[in-house]
Amino acid sequence: MNDRGYSPARTQGLTTYWWHPAGACVRVVTAQGRYKTVQSTAATDCGKSASTSAAPAAAPAATVSRATPTLDEQVCLQAVTAKTNNPDVVLLTGTETSQANTAVYVGVGPQHAKWRCLVSKGRVAEVMSMAN
Repeated sequence: MNDRGYSPARTQGLTTYWWHPAGACVRVVTAQGRYKTVQSTAATDCGKSASTSAAPAAAPAATVSRATPTLDEQVCLQAVTAKTNNPDVVLLTGTETSQANTAVYVGVGPQHAKWRCLVSKGRVAEVMSMAN
């Protein structure tokens, strides 16, 4: 996270809130030394006011994921970026695995519109928007 321009704002148990100077606050839950979930959250969760979060700065990180995303996560981030033509993507939650595929959830754009990517062994089977 530090390498992507984020700094830790506060920690509560296994949850750490990270702040990016572009006004992005993310909530990261860890389990067994790995990122379990990463979610966008309100600036106030990072101890920032709405006016602070609106300060101009560099763009937020292109990905927020485990220190080293899995092959399936990397492939899905690339596939969603290509499908949406938007490089602003983040991993929203952990993956869900079935016998056939792994579902990777990706947030796109500043509002983190939810997309699902079905992937198996680095090969994408489907990319679809989860928005209404």
